[in-house]
Amino acid sequence: MGDIEVTVQSVLPSDEPQGRFSIKISKEATVEELLKQLCREANVPVKLNFSLRSNGQDILRRTDSLSKRNIVDGSVLHWTSEAAERKYCKCNTFCFLATLSFLIGIAGIATICAIRFQHVDAIMDYAIVFDAGSTHTSMFVYKWDAAKYEGTAVATQFGETCDAKGPGIGSFENNPSAAGASLIECLKKAESMIPTEKYSNTPVYLGATAGMRLIQLRNPVAAEAILGSIRDTFSVSKFDLINPKTSVRIITGSDEGVFSWVSSNYLANVFNVGPIPRFQYSSAGALDLGGASAQITLIPEDGTMIPEGYSHTVKLYGEDYNVYTHSFLCYGVVQMLNTVHAALIKATSPTVSNIQHVCLPKGYKMTESSSNIFASPCVSGSVKNRNITFVGTGNEKECRALLSDTLFSNKSCPYSQCSFNGVYQPTVSGPFFAFSTYYFVAEFMNLTQNSATFEFEEFENATTKLCKKTWSELQEIPITDEHVLKDLMDYCVRAQYISLLLHDNFNFTEEEWRSVNFVAKVSGSEVGWTLGFILNESDYYVPHKPSPKISTVAFALLMVLFILFIAAGVGLTYTAYKVNLSGAFLYVKMSSYDAI
Repeated sequence: MGDIEVTVQSVLPSDEPQGRFSIKISKEATVEELLKQLCREANVPVKLNFSLRSNGQDILRRTDSLSKRNIVDGSVLHWTSEAAERKYCKCNTFCFLATLSFLIGIAGIATICAIRFQHVDAIMDYAIVFDAGSTHTSMFVYKWDAAKYEGTAVATQFGETCDAKGPGIGSFENNPSAAGASLIECLKKAESMIPTEKYSNTPVYLGATAGMRLIQLRNPVAAEAILGSIRDTFSVSKFDLINPKTSVRIITGSDEGVFSWVSSNYLANVFNVGPIPRFQYSSAGALDLGGASAQITLIPEDGTMIPEGYSHTVKLYGEDYNVYTHSFLCYGVVQMLNTVHAALIKATSPTVSNIQHVCLPKGYKMTESSSNIFASPCVSGSVKNRNITFVGTGNEKECRALLSDTLFSNKSCPYSQCSFNGVYQPTVSGPFFAFSTYYFVAEFMNLTQNSATFEFEEFENATTKLCKKTWSELQEIPITDEHVLKDLMDYCVRAQYISLLLHDNFNFTEEEWRSVNFVAKVSGSEVGWTLGFILNESDYYVPHKPSPKISTVAFALLMVLFILFIAAGVGLTYTAYKVNLSGAFLYVKMSSYDAI
């Protein structure tokens, strides 16, 4: 029948059966059957912790047959219960270690990923720009992500504009050393706006425009002394004066026009990086009217050949732009009036001290020294110094004729087309931003309440209505703005001048006039040359990107480490599974040996 005889040596504790037992059993019997027969031979009940071990091998699985475990005739087995607890302990140890490895690996990966990829606040850079105009000086603070975009800052105006007290820096011609001190109050305001740790890395600039260009023509020594005083003040401030000569300078009329064009197109989102896509144009022209000069800048129609001296290249956000620009020095509203006053004086007898002024409101009088009027480089000739009283008569038609005859000449043009005074200008087309005095006059006449654009006829009607008012009637208009009150008598002549300049000389027809946006701010930033200046300067700034809190190398090494923990957990899980299988018989309940 294939029976075999197996010797079983007891290695049980002393209170359990002892000795050697010879058991005859079928070689196809199971280990459990052998164990039951052994218990019957020893006359002891079957216990769940009884097990058999082959010599030098693991505990035998109860369900395995003797032949499967290579138990043959004459084999010696050990009767034991020692391994039951040991097996149970091994299985739990592997499970515990596997679980611990998994937890360490998963938690570690989650933690380093959270640290590596968490949002890091952008590094912000700042810059301060003083716009030193002919009538006043304003300070602007700009802010942008230091990482930049295609090498150029995506800047926005930060905080409120600070206007320096008093007139422009040109007023210090006779006392240049005081010019710098006039800007200290605004520098203090900048300190309150910019984080302390950013002071030393924040550049400060001053760009003087047409007013100082005129002083430079008339008195270059005084102009340089004024700039020197400002450089001295900036050099002891808490901010960075990068290069005294270039950071504080008189900018050219072309620069002023180009920078204004950059500002306009940036705020119109032409470069596709502006803060708010309020406008979507292929490009926008820029019209700037200040106190001493006027600028017009645009991209001409395709195929237009721009004469030398009128074309300028601008590089922004990785693209090159060829723009037309021209600055008309002496054609700002203050110098325009000065030129008109000089023309009236020269047309009058040297003995006359009262001169009727058709461009001033009826009932208004102003007295001015002729030497002050003729001191401007914008005025040619000279007269004997005397005080002149201009008496307003308020005649719109005659004023328009006086302005046209005095300021504009269309007699000759050496180019294919001109604006006035023989200055080349391509055809105007597309949208334009008109700012500075253009906007202030339109706002004063209530034309910008609902829209930045309006018909030319609306502007003409509002001008006529304004110019009909006497000085007494003008004073009855409820005005709280000190700047408007100071220039109240000039708004009629300024409106007429704007009409002549844009419509009759820059050639904005009624149709083209509709595309002119009269604005002061777009997307929270004032339209002017200062923003464009900073965008242009930012190409020279070193970009700064925020660094992650854990480096790439450290992240990679830690990732490998925690992946190894997970791999170890997989290995330990498999080991625990194998051990559990090998000891499964310990948990299989045996039936009574009486059933054999």
